[in-house]
Amino acid sequence: MAKTFLTKWQKATTDVGRYSLADKYPGVYFARSLKEASGPDDRFVLEARVLANQPAEVIAGKMHTTPEVVFWYEKLFFDVRSNLHRRDWLVNRVLGPSFHRGVKAREFDLLLKLYALTGGPAVIDALVEGSALVINQPVQKKDVQAFFIADKMDTLARQGALAARCMPVLSETQALVLDAHHKAMSLEAELKSSNQGPQSAWHAGADMVLKALVFRSPEEQAAAPTREKKPAGRHDELFKDFKITESLNGKSGEKA
Repeated sequence: MAKTFLTKWQKATTDVGRYSLADKYPGVYFARSLKEASGPDDRFVLEARVLANQPAEVIAGKMHTTPEVVFWYEKLFFDVRSNLHRRDWLVNRVLGPSFHRGVKAREFDLLLKLYALTGGPAVIDALVEGSALVINQPVQKKDVQAFFIADKMDTLARQGALAARCMPVLSETQALVLDAHHKAMSLEAELKSSNQGPQSAWHAGADMVLKALVFRSPEEQAAAPTREKKPAGRHDELFKDFKITESLNGKSGEKA
């Protein structure tokens, strides 16, 4: 069917002729449109949900399309579902070197794919929908503060996880990464041993983090001595000019 559609698409010389193919081949037509005509975020989300092994019916319901469109998108552009049990293949072909060197914040596609593999459907839902919690809307003013606190805790947890994933581990950052890990472990231990309620525990944790940070005015920053830059390590040199191209250039399980 896909080959027949492509042949007719190439033979069509007008937009009307191509639009008419939507009636005969709706799944292939709109899968192609999703790949080439829609915004990239739609593709990123669909592919992440496939990696999370969500059924086509569920994906279609969330993305306001049909299971047929999802089916053909997978078959034509992102045929990875049969290999979801091959973790090495997924890491190397779908995520690429970014998995090992750290993902950049702007690489929304790779972040979604990484969390699809490590967290599954519920985590993807939280990232795409913007919350890991079902927070009831406050009905009265007295409930507003509790809403903000719950939303704040959820947002910080989610953004903190994303920030950690985006931290590169190179010779110049390894001390910072280790220090952040130590602070996170200390914070977790203190909160677990505390008998405070959720609100007090959150404020205690936030206070600990704030005390560990050093805030300087622009004048103080300008006057502060600069650290001597360390020579680049072997891994730093390897990735200094690395540019992400694996997502849509043959390393994301796509078929030519």
